[in-house]
Amino acid sequence: MRRISILLFVLSVVASTLYAHHGRGATYDMKKRITLKGTVARVDWRNPHVVIWMDVKDETGKVVTWGFENAGVSQLAQEGYNRNTLKLGQEVTAVVNPAANGGPTAIVVKVILADGSEIMSRDRGQNPVDYLPMVIILFAGIANGQDEKDKFKARYESASENNVFDPHDFAGIWMMTRVDHSLGAPAPPLTPAGVAAMAGRVADRAAGGAVGNAPWYTCNPMGFPRLNNDDEPMEFIMTKDKILQVFQWEHRIRYLWTDGRELPSGQNLENLGPAWYGHSVAKWEGNTLVVNTVGLDERAWLDNAGLPKSFHARIEERYTRTAYNTIELQMTLYDPEYYTATYVGGKKTYKKVPDDAITYFGWKGLFAGISEGICAPMNEVEGYNKGFRDPGQAKPK
Repeated sequence: MRRISILLFVLSVVASTLYAHHGRGATYDMKKRITLKGTVARVDWRNPHVVIWMDVKDETGKVVTWGFENAGVSQLAQEGYNRNTLKLGQEVTAVVNPAANGGPTAIVVKVILADGSEIMSRDRGQNPVDYLPMVIILFAGIANGQDEKDKFKARYESASENNVFDPHDFAGIWMMTRVDHSLGAPAPPLTPAGVAAMAGRVADRAAGGAVGNAPWYTCNPMGFPRLNNDDEPMEFIMTKDKILQVFQWEHRIRYLWTDGRELPSGQNLENLGPAWYGHSVAKWEGNTLVVNTVGLDERAWLDNAGLPKSFHARIEERYTRTAYNTIELQMTLYDPEYYTATYVGGKKTYKKVPDDAITYFGWKGLFAGISEGICAPMNEVEGYNKGFRDPGQAKPK
């Protein structure tokens, strides 16, 4: 039971961050909970949303098939669940927030097995920002019990104090300690051009979030720097002439060139044109890695609010490894076309996930690298949006 309670606590926080990614208030009645008993009819085990289908008898005895939204494969697998955790025909009880329109869809609060144990719960930790530092530690340990969790915590703290590290070596898997999909500070006022560029964008969490029109709702790339500020793991791979960032979400690779090339400008930049993740060069200033990126695609949002950035903007990232298990990052946006002043972001902190922290279905390490967090249109648009997000919303009165 100790293991279950620890895993469920972590899952509740991580699932909350994923659900916030799409918003849920307009799709589900978050103030109402119902309990349904039935049998598992199907499990759609896929990113970014796992869906559990359950046959439930209504008050007349008629069998109605309900669909329950859950977190994605990447999150659930990290907590020890797999596509066979729930089996076809298995009798379970589901506590859910039902669809706002009263239809047979819902979002999972928790699933209760026949023996009374609870799995896949998001019943605790309503503010993921407050709990994510704890999630980092638990992710890194996936403790099997209180004693093991304490042992891991001691090992983690010891590593941060005593391990020798190369400040120019970022190799490893890292996670942010705070859920913040922005640059980490309030943005300066927009120019008239910036206001025009933002027109028509409905923020990720506006009106409960479900009616937002963020590009990632339809599996378009998040783009830079939004993906950089995501709450899923990211891996640094160091090579002689470049540093690679491998992001779990989108399973995306970003190139930071360290071979001395110049940042594109002038006609060269115009010839290259816009890119979702721009064109990036990096260099070391002492023990700080300074990355500059230009040529950003204007269709990609800066953050969940839909703030814009122009093609001619430049974003500077400053990474400093301050301890064996800690990297600090600060980003600055230079965009006089869309902003009335330089946008200086707040400091963000990454924590290193130990290489032996998580076993993924028998594979050593964190997914033997990074999990396949791909948003596939046939899953997201056809499956989730049309099956849950859109039809589940309450109709305007």
